[in-house]
Parts: sequence; C-alpha cells; structure tokens
Amino acid sequence: MNLNVTEQIIIKLLEEVGELVMTHFGKLTEYSLKSKNDIVTKLDKEAEKVIIECITSNFSEHSIFSEEDGLTEKKSEYKWIIDPIDGTINYYSGISPFRIALCLLKNDEPIFSAIYNPVRKDVYIARKGGGAFKNGRKMQVSENTDLKDFVVMTHLSSKNDARNTVISSLNKVFNEVLQIRILGSGSASLSYIADGKYDVFYNVNTHLWDILPGSLIVEEAGGKVTDVFGNKITINSTSILASNGIMHEKLVELIK
Repeated sequence: MNLNVTEQIIIKLLEEVGELVMTHFGKLTEYSLKSKNDIVTKLDKEAEKVIIECITSNFSEHSIFSEEDGLTEKKSEYKWIIDPIDGTINYYSGISPFRIALCLLKNDEPIFSAIYNPVRKDVYIARKGGGAFKNGRKMQVSENTDLKDFVVMTHLSSKNDARNTVISSLNKVFNEVLQIRILGSGSASLSYIADGKYDVFYNVNTHLWDILPGSLIVEEAGGKVTDVFGNKITINSTSILASNGIMHEKLVELIK
C-alpha cells in the first residue's frame, strides 16, 4: 500500500467531488428524511457514488463502508470509511460548515484520513505517525491550558437519548469554559481542533464515519481522542471526545 500514491488519488477525488457539490450548493429544493430530524439529499448520494467508483477503480480489493450505501465487504485488511457530505442540513440550507470525509483502515486501525472543505478548498490530510497537514502546512492543536479559555463544540443528535445526554451535560460544561458552539458537522469540528482554532468536540451515539476520519487528523496534530468515557477510539465506538490533549481527563469527568 503506497500512501503517497493513495494521497494523490484521494486529493484529486476530493477536488472532483467538491466541485460537484459546490455546483449545487444553495440550489437544492428537495430532500428525503432518513429519520425524524435527519435528512439526505440527491447530492449526498451522487457524491458517494463518485467516491465509491474511484475507490473501487483504484483499490478494487478494499472493503468500503459508506454512510448512505452501507458496507461492501471484501477479503482485505483494508477498509474505507466514507461520509460524502458531513453536515447535510447546512449544505442543503446553503451555509457552511460541511465536509467530505474519508478514512482508510488497516486491520480496523486508521492509517490515513482526508477531510475536504469544498467552500474554501481546504484539504486536511493525516497519516498514522506522519503528522497532520492542511493544504500542505503542518497543523498543531491549540496550546490553551485553562478550561476558562476553551471553546467547546458539540452536536445535538436526532436520537432522543443521545440528545438528552448532551443537553444534560451542557450547563456543567458551560460553567467551566469560555463558550460552546454547535456547528452541525463533526468532521468540520474535528478539523478546527486539529488546526488549533477551537479546543474540544464531543458527541454521543454517533457513527464511524463521523468519528474516524477526524480522529486520526486530531491525533496527528498533537491532540487526544477518546470516547466520552476516556476509552480508546475503536471501530465499535459510538461516542467521541476530542481535545487539544490538555485537561482531557477533566473534560471526561465533566461530560460524564
């Protein structure tokens, strides 16, 4: 597996998919409901189709697990995790942030991630043990050391139990930090942590495609990523707490 070649293929793919989604940005008039508060558009499906076709063409032996199409299992140690548009409601509404996100696993461990912001044409890339980069510039998480200076991001799930869990934690967290933001895109939130813009993101009852691409990028930028109980992120994780690594254990206690 040549990650140099892989990276070039994926960057070109992201630019192609980014151009596709931006052509329709702010112009969509229809969506379908996946659940009561969760939507999908034709562009989610079209973008995913382009991504899957590219991966199938270039990495035919790899498994693929995508948000809309589900799992295509192959007898391979490699698996791609795909989120064609993370932040679909933002995208449908003609606002940002939203992201295109991919992650390559080897034996269920992330080894390569790519997140793309098609509005600004920013490419976030990370390799396991190789650092994290934005448009070729090495990224580093923030150096804030005091919770009172932290900006925390979270997400309100379409699932009642998950949403209520986050809501019940918000007042306790807010009392300790500078501000809380809800951006509507987990991958965007994680890219901001990796780039040192904000300090923390947490979410509960979420999915692999919402967790893994950004997790590797944050870790390779010097941050820390666990589930909300402080455990290592795995393919079975359903929650995430990502931070600049400072006061992470304190944050675990606050959110619990």
